[in-house]
Amino acid sequence: MKHAFLTILLGLSLLSAWSQRGKIDTTGLKDTVQMQVAVVRGVKPPVQQTAAGIVVNVANTILSRGSTVLEVLERSPGIIIDRRNNNITLNGKEGVMIMLDGRLMRMPVSEVMTLLQGMSADDIEKIELLTTPPSKYDAEGSAGLINIILKKDRRRGTNGNLSITGGYGWAEKGVANLSLAHNTPGLNLYGSYSYSHDRTYSDLYITSSQVFPELGGSMSVVFMDTTRVTHNNQTMTAGLEARITQKTTLGANLVYSRSSNPLFAINNAGYNVLPDSLLSFRGQIHLDNKWNNLVSSLWLERKLTEGK
Repeated sequence: MKHAFLTILLGLSLLSAWSQRGKIDTTGLKDTVQMQVAVVRGVKPPVQQTAAGIVVNVANTILSRGSTVLEVLERSPGIIIDRRNNNITLNGKEGVMIMLDGRLMRMPVSEVMTLLQGMSADDIEKIELLTTPPSKYDAEGSAGLINIILKKDRRRGTNGNLSITGGYGWAEKGVANLSLAHNTPGLNLYGSYSYSHDRTYSDLYITSSQVFPELGGSMSVVFMDTTRVTHNNQTMTAGLEARITQKTTLGANLVYSRSSNPLFAINNAGYNVLPDSLLSFRGQIHLDNKWNNLVSSLWLERKLTEGK
């Protein structure tokens, strides 16, 4: 009888333990199912290939750190910047059109380059290099177009960003940028100010020998040039977008750029005309280029149907 009673107690203990283990496993299974949460984050690559051309995503990449828009454009694929002749080519073709937020900049190329040199890349969202532009762009010419998209902070409320970059390369360089934005469900206001300073210099040394019968015979030439250039650029942008109705939006923006590029150069040349003539030249060049550019646009957009 005693053995039977112990057997019953042992069986009840095993049954209780088995039951408790099942409860624990069930609870753990439920917790595991509830904690299965997946978070997916997309990161845009620096360069994207599209049917219309190439998109360079400037925002939040090292492309914009301490650079101007012209410098970022110069590092973009297919772009060649000829600073000496004030020319921009796309895939070897000249006559490319420059657009700002989808609006054509009807300015000489030299002034466009000066404007882009004064704009901070921190204000740029992306650059579209379009060899076959879609029909929504009112572009001219057959060399394609470059569309520069300004950065707009879409976060609700008032937001701002301040960045300062400094460096040294033959001389001091620095860029400061301040941007502000105020967004409500029906109105978006944004503005920015950037200042860039770049002081640099170059040295040129040339030796040559020539034959000049008019001067009596052979001649050797020694030429030295030292040039000091300082680039000071200021750029201010301001704009607004107002949603009049669910399908109609009114917008305006303003971009003002002011630049000053003083240059100082010293030229020394010596001409030794054999057998006994010696000529020398020394010249100084003082030059100061000042540019003021103002680009403004006003637009009204209405969504007719889905996708149009």
